[in-house]
Amino acid sequence: LVGGTYWAGKKLIKRHGIKKRNKIATNIASAKKLEEENRRLHEQEWKREKERLSKFISVFLPNELTRVERKISVVATELEQAKRALPVATSPHVSEYEFTPFKKTTKRHGRGQMNLKDIESILTPNLVTWSETESDLIGQVCKYPVSPPSTRKEKHQEFPLLVVELKSATFECDSSKISPTNAEEFFPERINEVEEYNDRKNGLLKSIDAINFAISEFNKHAKLNYEKYLEESRRLDEQEIAKYNKISGIFINHCTSEKKNFKTTFEGYKNGDRESVLERLNYILGEIDLPSCVPHTWDVDFDPEQGIAIVEIGLPDVVHNPPVKLVSLKSGVVEKDLNQSEKREIIPNIHPALILRIAYEVFRNDISDIIKLLVVNGWIKFDDPATGINTKTYTASLMVEKEQIISINLSKIEPLVAFSKLKGTSAGKLVEIIPVAPVMNLEKKDKRFIATKEVLNNLGSETNLASMDWQDFESLIAELFEKEFAKEGAEVKVTQASRDRGVDAVIFDPDPIKGGKFIVQAKRYANTVDVSAVRDLCAVVKKEGASRGILVTTSTYGSDAYQFANNEPVTLLNGAELLGLLKKHGYSFRINLEEARKINLANLNSKK
Repeated sequence: LVGGTYWAGKKLIKRHGIKKRNKIATNIASAKKLEEENRRLHEQEWKREKERLSKFISVFLPNELTRVERKISVVATELEQAKRALPVATSPHVSEYEFTPFKKTTKRHGRGQMNLKDIESILTPNLVTWSETESDLIGQVCKYPVSPPSTRKEKHQEFPLLVVELKSATFECDSSKISPTNAEEFFPERINEVEEYNDRKNGLLKSIDAINFAISEFNKHAKLNYEKYLEESRRLDEQEIAKYNKISGIFINHCTSEKKNFKTTFEGYKNGDRESVLERLNYILGEIDLPSCVPHTWDVDFDPEQGIAIVEIGLPDVVHNPPVKLVSLKSGVVEKDLNQSEKREIIPNIHPALILRIAYEVFRNDISDIIKLLVVNGWIKFDDPATGINTKTYTASLMVEKEQIISINLSKIEPLVAFSKLKGTSAGKLVEIIPVAPVMNLEKKDKRFIATKEVLNNLGSETNLASMDWQDFESLIAELFEKEFAKEGAEVKVTQASRDRGVDAVIFDPDPIKGGKFIVQAKRYANTVDVSAVRDLCAVVKKEGASRGILVTTSTYGSDAYQFANNEPVTLLNGAELLGLLKKHGYSFRINLEEARKINLANLNSKK
């Protein structure tokens, strides 16, 4: 009606003028005001009714869907990670260690020029004795450094299913107080909230079902994979354990062998066995700490019946190459030559000091007092000014008993005074090379040795070495090696003829580095020399305590002989090489094996 009045009023305004228009406007305003008042009253009434009815409704919204959504996301991520983290069999690592045997000191010449500090160190005993080192070697535990390999097996665990209990949202009303129609009229937004919450919950339940299905499938696959993983791990473990057993076995065998060898030498030394005494003395002498300028060369012999040990050592030539002193200047430490007074005071003490140190170290390691008497001879090599020839001469010699040397305090003695008191022989206070006669020399005499028979110059070029007299052949070989080793200053001794008795000749080479005692066997054969002859020579070399064996034949060697000799201290010379060596020294002979075999056969038939 208000609207109608308004539009009617407008028409009236036009017809009746301003007065009428004002009256109509007033009526319109009154109508609007009335309308708004009615609306306000209606709203207030509606709110009061809603507030009254709200007491009869109940809405439940759990508020847990966001937490579950996050949990589903986390589980999905963890499942993907689990797929990538399935266990893979790996081979356990085996650390390989080679047994490091005790390294025997090699002989060497002196290097560099001696200074006064070096002289002081000569009289400083080893901090660790050979007996202590030997005890450690014998007592070492032969155990591989690391334990057997094994891999830590991963445990199989099923990926847990996602278990979530979701409560539904609810809208409830007291039907005796409020009708469904009134509930929809007054509380539509609450009803919508409940419906939306439940729709979202149902969607999450479907997601949970989907991820649980994926988890179940993964667990089936993971179980099969774990079974394969265990099987492959066992195979790899067995493979690596076999490898470990092999390398650890080699390690332990080498260790045990070394331990046994040192123990055998130790026990043999205590029993006075000559070879064991020589072996142990070589270790003792090799482990003596000496300055690098001092030669570390030696040779030893031992008489088990008399308990006499003889040690011959190389000494530095301090006459032609005198020591120097170290002087501190602003520019640093420099070497200065000794003046004449210092030379007369210092040089005569050097060789006696070395002899005393060697004797002291030998006796302090002499367990069971095996050595009753020790002889230490010192020699030098120098170019003789008179002849220009490199000459070896003895310059100091000492014979001493254990009680005489072991009680000496090396750090406080005057070497020449102590040496002279022990009846040692040297150049005394003279600063020059004075040859002295050793108190006792290394034994090179052997009842088997005889004079070498001259054969080479009595043979013609037509001589067939393979058919000549066997005694003459052995003498020929000895005579040939005398010529071969003449420049080395070696001695060649021929043994009494006894047809393949084991030793046909012995070479004594004095060179401290490559020299030693060589055993020579001559085989005047027409047929191939087999490996047994090489084995026999190796046994003789060991028995004689020689450095090397030389087997010479007019014939050839089988491949097995060469293979055996390759790992032994044995040199094989066949017929062709023998002819070459003879030609080197100006002799030309021939070897005809077929002719020799015919002669041998004829001789055999004639004996029948």
